[in-house]
Amino acid sequence: SNQVGGIWRRLKALTMAGQDDVGVAAESGDVKQASVLHTDRAKRLLEAVRQEALALKVAPPELLVDRGLILEAVRRNWEALQWAPEEFRSDKEVLLSAVAQSWCALRWASPEMRADPELLLAAVRQDWRALELLATQDMAISEELAQVVAEHGDWSLQAASPKLQANKVLVRAAVRRDWRAFESASASLKADRDVVLEAVKQNWRVLKQAPQELQADRGLVLLAVEQNGLAFASAPESVKEDREVALAAVRNNWEMLGWVPEDLRSEHEIVMAAAQQNGLALKWAPVPLRDKYELVRAAVAQNWQALQWASDRLRSNHTIVLSAVTQNGLALEWAGGDLGADREVEMAAVRQTGLALEWVSPALRADREIVLVSVRQCWEALEWVPEELRADAEFMEQMA
Repeated sequence: SNQVGGIWRRLKALTMAGQDDVGVAAESGDVKQASVLHTDRAKRLLEAVRQEALALKVAPPELLVDRGLILEAVRRNWEALQWAPEEFRSDKEVLLSAVAQSWCALRWASPEMRADPELLLAAVRQDWRALELLATQDMAISEELAQVVAEHGDWSLQAASPKLQANKVLVRAAVRRDWRAFESASASLKADRDVVLEAVKQNWRVLKQAPQELQADRGLVLLAVEQNGLAFASAPESVKEDREVALAAVRNNWEMLGWVPEDLRSEHEIVMAAAQQNGLALKWAPVPLRDKYELVRAAVAQNWQALQWASDRLRSNHTIVLSAVTQNGLALEWAGGDLGADREVEMAAVRQTGLALEWVSPALRADREIVLVSVRQCWEALEWVPEELRADAEFMEQMA
C-alpha cells in the first residue's frame, strides 16, 4: 500500500504541476501564455498516462474535458479509458482506439455501446470470449459477427453459455462450420427448421436428431437423400410415397429401391435409375418391368447376375444373354430354354470360363471346338466333357 501511495503522489504531482501558473496567466489576461502552459501540462499528462493509466484519474478536471487529450491518452494506453469522464465512454472513436489495443476495454464502455456491432466485431476478432462477456440474452448478433466467432479455432458451441446456445444466428454459423454443433444447440433451436436445414446441408444424419414433424418435412428429407440415399430408409412412410423424394434417393443409392413403396416401384424411370447403377436392382422390379427389353438390357450390361431376374422371354434373348456371358460365362446357367443351341453365346461363355461347359446345351456339349476351348481355359471343365469325347484318345491328346 505504501508503494501504491507513492505512485499516486508522484502521478498527482506530475499532472498537477503548473496548475497555478496557468491560473495566474489567465487572470492577467495573457491568453497565449495560458494556452502554452495548458498544452505543456497536457503533454506531461499524456506522458504520465503512457507510463500508468491511473494518471488520468488524478488529472485536473479542466484537462479531462478536452476530447482530443482523452483520445490521445486512450491511444497511448487503452486502460486509461476506465478513468475517462462518462461522456467519452460513449464516444465511438475513443472506444475503437481502446478496443484496437485490447477487447477488454469494452468493459468500461457505456451499456449501449457494448452492443455496438462495429465495436463488438472488433473485440471478437481478437477473442471470442468478448461475446461471452458482453452478450445479453436478447442481443442481436449479425451474420458477420457470428461467422467470426464460429471460425475461431478454440471456440465451440458446446463450451458456450446457454444464452449463446440459444442464439439462432450464432448456432446457424456454428453448424455451418461443423454439423456436430447441432447437438449443443438449445432445445428450441433443435426444433427450428432453419437451423435443422443448415445442419442437414452439412450432414444428412442430423435429420435423425430433429423432432418427428421435421423428419417428415419433404424439403428436408429431399435434401438429405440427395446427399445420401440411405436417409430414405429412415424417412416416414408418408415421405417415401413422394415420387420426387423416392427417385432422388434411388439415384443416389440403388439399394434404396428396396425401400420404395410398391406402387412407385412399378415406374420404369425409378427402376431404371437403380439398375443403371447396379443391375442387381432388377430383383426389386415388379414382374411386368422384368419383361421390358431396355430395362433388362441396361441391368444385365451393368451386372451379369441381373439375368436371373429377367423374364423367361428376355432370358432367351440373344443380345441380352451374350452381354451376360461375356462378363461371366456362368451366366449361361440362367439362359432361357428358348435360346436353343446358340453357338455364338455358348462359345462366348466358355471362352470367358471353361466351367460354363456345365451349362452348355446338350446339342453343343459334344462340339469338339467348344469342348477344346473350355478345357484349355480351365482344366476342371473335364468333368463336363461327354464320355464319347473322353474315349477319343486323339481328341484327348489335343487337349493336353
